[in-house]
Amino acid sequence: GAITLLHSRKLCILTKAIPTTNNDGELSFAKIAPVALSYDGQPWEKAAGEFATMLLYNLEFLHENNDSDNSSSRIVLPNLDGDNNERYYLTSFFYHLSEENKLARLFEMATFGTTAKDLASWDKGP
Repeated sequence: GAITLLHSRKLCILTKAIPTTNNDGELSFAKIAPVALSYDGQPWEKAAGEFATMLLYNLEFLHENNDSDNSSSRIVLPNLDGDNNERYYLTSFFYHLSEENKLARLFEMATFGTTAKDLASWDKGP
């Protein structure tokens, strides 16, 4: 059915999975496949890969930009295989990049790669 998802400042991934329970009653998931994602306050987008491409074929996100904290994306998700107990799950991940990792990313985008020597010699300025 139709769902509305706020744009996430963290990495947030919508996946399809089949929940299973082992003999100890612990929950685990099988056949996990990414469907869509949002990060850094960006609109939701289809995940890369064949599963998301086929599942969301001919479907697009409708983006609503109310303000920076309440921007959202809406999509009609197809029904999953109920016989296999497939379900959609929404998972958030928090990550923090060190200044050195941010610098390494900059060098990766602006040059043919970075070296430890490049990072050590970088003048961080005032």
